[in-house]
Amino acid sequence: MRLRILGENNDSRGSQLEALTERILNCLGYENIIKNRISHGGHEIDVEARLPQPSIAESSVTRLICECKAHNAPIGINDWLKFLGKLFTEKTTSTEPVSGLLVALSGINGNVAGHYDAIKKHRTDIQIVTGDKLVAVINKFYNLRSVSNIIREIQESTHKSLTEIDLAYYSKEFFYVITFTDNCYTLIPSNPNIADDLKDKFNQLISLDKNLGTYINLAKEREAQTRHQYLKKAIITALLMSNGKGNIIQLLNLWNKISNDQLDAMDITTAIDELTANGIIYRCNNSIITLSAITDRSGKCRAAMFRELTTGTILLASLGLPYYDTFIDESLLEFISELHGIMPFPKEEQQIFISILRWSPTALFASVTPRQKSKTLSDNPRSFSEPKLDRFKFSVFRQELIDRFIADYHQPQLAEYFHRTRGIREIETSRSLTLKSPEGKLFEFDLQDRIGIGEADESLGGGFIHIRLVDHAPQPWETWNKESNQDGTKTNTN
Repeated sequence: MRLRILGENNDSRGSQLEALTERILNCLGYENIIKNRISHGGHEIDVEARLPQPSIAESSVTRLICECKAHNAPIGINDWLKFLGKLFTEKTTSTEPVSGLLVALSGINGNVAGHYDAIKKHRTDIQIVTGDKLVAVINKFYNLRSVSNIIREIQESTHKSLTEIDLAYYSKEFFYVITFTDNCYTLIPSNPNIADDLKDKFNQLISLDKNLGTYINLAKEREAQTRHQYLKKAIITALLMSNGKGNIIQLLNLWNKISNDQLDAMDITTAIDELTANGIIYRCNNSIITLSAITDRSGKCRAAMFRELTTGTILLASLGLPYYDTFIDESLLEFISELHGIMPFPKEEQQIFISILRWSPTALFASVTPRQKSKTLSDNPRSFSEPKLDRFKFSVFRQELIDRFIADYHQPQLAEYFHRTRGIREIETSRSLTLKSPEGKLFEFDLQDRIGIGEADESLGGGFIHIRLVDHAPQPWETWNKESNQDGTKTNTN
């Protein structure tokens, strides 16, 4: 990773590198740090510091003189020899041990490298530090965001292809400079609480590098990407409402009747093109589009369609549509088993899991999304026979789908969907908890939990809420209503 030192001009960039060097030396335990001291013969010492050397007897101090070069090109032999001249003068006139450090932001050329290698064989008190080594030191002493964190934010915000990540410094703050393949770049602060005026200053200074291309606002990119994902979901949902096929204008009119977000043909052109390229829809002609899953029952098109619908924010309008449910059947279960390399769903459980996948969007997403094969068991293949291993893998997958369904049921934003659309009013779970040690069972007991969904009174704000029910509360098929929680039940709006 390259380190960029920003400034209004070359002198300003040099001052910033000196300030950064001062901060790093302070972290390393140096004391009495002085910048820009004029020494013998009128030469200037960019940064000077003293490092105490503790001893059982009398302590000593080693002086360090630093030359900071924020040049865009590698340091040449003339600058190197000037630095050695300053160091020789300080060593000759000082009563204390003196060491030298050349901070070369853009590195050194071949002549300097050869001369430095020859000196290092005889001296250990002269060092050169380049920009990449500074980055390593900075990461050690400053709580910067990790590169993996930065990459994840970029991937969540834009589809642009990343080419390089640099670290930029100015006025005690760090920014990541991200460049993309289409001659553009963006900035991400390492400190999310950085002041707006300093953000603006970073933008102004980094724009002086014309090689970076055009600046893009990552927040606006994220907003555009979110909008694009929404449009694709809206198109698929409108098609599901129309039995999988429709005129684009009619689909728009249908969507605009049920949504506050009014769309037009220009809005959805790019989204339709991408859905077509991904094989989720196909064009019958310029105005008619159709879901590919209608004609391709292999499972691939349905999986792609459901991944699109259940990735990120889910449109509630799509859940529970009769045509949505028709694509989740025994043949999709067979595709899911092959996709994840698990044994087929037992016939007696197929209808149960078809229902779970219809009800739970996150269970459906997990089912149709490929994942890396777990290596946990394959490390010791002899510990399981193949049939036992197959049953174990299926059991883990089966449990994940059930857990995701239960988690969806507990989501406040899905409460009305489960209550009204799916008619699911309560989930009751029974568990046996056993704690074990090398000596045996510590204790065990049974747990039971009943969570219902009810319509809250207007005095509570209305809407649908989750209710923790006491054991003797009426069953949903018995006579009970939203007042039943007066008999000891606990209202939970979380």
